[in-house]
Formats: sequence, C-alpha cells, structure tokens
Amino acid sequence: MVTLAVSAVVVVVLAGGYLTHKRGYESEADLRDMEMKAQMAMNTVKGLIRTAGLGCEDNFKSGAGFFQGATRSFANVITSLNRNDGPDSLTVVTGLRARTRVNCAAGTCTNNVIQVLDAGGFDTGPGRYLFPVPSIRNRFVQVLDVSGTALTLDTALTVHHDDLVYRVNAYTMGLDMDGDGSRLDVDGDGSGADGDGDNVPDLYVHDNLADLADESLSKVADGVEDIQFQYIWDMDGNGLIEGTEWTWKDDPAGNLDRIRAVRVWLLIRSLKPDPHFEDTHEADGQPKTYIVADHRIDLDTQDANGIDSHFDHRFHRRLYVETVQVRNRNL
Repeated sequence: MVTLAVSAVVVVVLAGGYLTHKRGYESEADLRDMEMKAQMAMNTVKGLIRTAGLGCEDNFKSGAGFFQGATRSFANVITSLNRNDGPDSLTVVTGLRARTRVNCAAGTCTNNVIQVLDAGGFDTGPGRYLFPVPSIRNRFVQVLDVSGTALTLDTALTVHHDDLVYRVNAYTMGLDMDGDGSRLDVDGDGSGADGDGDNVPDLYVHDNLADLADESLSKVADGVEDIQFQYIWDMDGNGLIEGTEWTWKDDPAGNLDRIRAVRVWLLIRSLKPDPHFEDTHEADGQPKTYIVADHRIDLDTQDANGIDSHFDHRFHRRLYVETVQVRNRNL
C-alpha cells in the first residue's frame, strides 16, 4: 500500500510536470509562429511600398481612362483609405514584375511594334500598359494590339534586344475583418466572405489582375488584427522634408502625390488561445490598451449587450512598427 501511494504521488508529480512543460512548449511554439508571421507580413508590406511608383510618373496623367482597367482607376502612385475606428488599407501602383523580354533580331529596333518573347502578360484591357527597361525610364506606353508575340504600342520606341518588359500593377494591402468581427471586402469583388473560412483576421495583398473569386490566394498572413499607416509628405513642394514636415500624419488626403515616407503599424495575435494567459490588464492593473497609430484598442471594451469586443482576451499579441521611404517617384 505504501508503495502504491508513493507511486501515485510520483505519477501525479510527473504528470503535472509534463503538462506544465507541454503547455510551455506549445505557448512558445505559438509565439514563434506569431513572430514569423508578423515578420513575413511586415516584409511584404514594406517591400511593396518601396516599389511604389517604379516606372510610373509621380502623378498619373489626367484624363478619363488613362489608367482605368490597369489599376482600377487609382489616380495616384499611393492611394490611402484611412480609418480611426478600424483597419486602414493602402494601394500602391508599380511596374514591379518583369513579364517578358524584348526579342529584337537586329539588336536595336525602332518601331511602334515590338516583338517580345511572351506576350501572355499583356492585353488591351487590364494589362495594356508597359515599359521596357533600361531603354525607357519611368514612363509607360500603351498597348493597342496584341498579335502573337507582337505588341503594337501608341508610341514608337527605340528598344534593345533582351530589354526587360514590365507591366503596371496596383497592389492593395488590407485586412479581411473589422474590429467588431464583421467581414471586409478585401478584393473589391462585392463579397465579404472569409476567404479561408477560419474566422481569423488575415492580411491580404491582391493586385489588379488577381482572381477575385478566390480571396485565399491573396492571403499573406493570418492573425493580423489591425493595420494602420501614417505618412510624411513634402508640404511646400520644395523636394525636401524639413522642419514641421517631419510629423507623422494619419490622413494624407489631398497630398497623396507628395508622400515621401510611410510608417506601418501591425497588431498581430497568436493563432491559438492560451487558457493560462489573460491579455486584459497592464502590470499596474489598468485595462489593457493597444495604441495603433490613431486607433485605440481597449480589450475591456463591451458593446451595448455587454459582450466583449472582438479582440479576445486569451491571445498573445505583439505590436510592430516600421518605417519605409518611398523612392521611385521622380524626386
């Protein structure tokens, strides 16, 4: 009997130690996963912002239809949707991806019809603008016709064999869930359905030629609860950021063509709740609050029915803030 009693105590102690170790391991693994997803999300957003304006004029030419279709009518290199009660979104226009190369048998060709290795990335609708590099710098020309591997352009160009040929793209970054748990239409297809069906807030990046029917193809990272953007712009247009211009602002309305730097805020949470963790109070006992740019998130907030906010208390969270310079805008 004594042996059985001692064995039972040992088993209980070992089981308790095992469970404690297991919980700690799972919590650490979830935190590492959260940090990796945050880094991936931040790197993706920063990388796209850095390419804003690559191959574009600082402000697109005025006139109906100039970039319609190619960029869903965005009128600037950077287009911002600022919200202080929910996640922001940001669209950048860039000729980021090389779609093909010039195929010029003579080495150098001057014509408004150019031969390319593959014309599949271009058409007279959404993909109708391109620029060859390095022959043409920072300017798009329009594709009027596609015939096999021949592209008819609106301008005669002098191009070189093996020039890279880029197409204009518009990339929109935003979340698929609002702070109250409602779904957001992240890709403009009229549907707010959860793209991956897990009811977790996710960061999406979709381009103007993405398949709008399948939002899951555009997901970058899950567990992103808030994203906010702040801006610095050249107020007086002298090409310098100086004095009071070095102040981060939340809404760049009317100054989109003068933006020179973007600050990115990401609030990301662990994917699994931790029953042994409560993200409800600060060390001094005050209600837990996250300040994400102009957005305040209080985890003790309740709605009119006494229901806790969408930001569940049992998740670990991290707030990441980084700054990106905008470099490709005819400065």
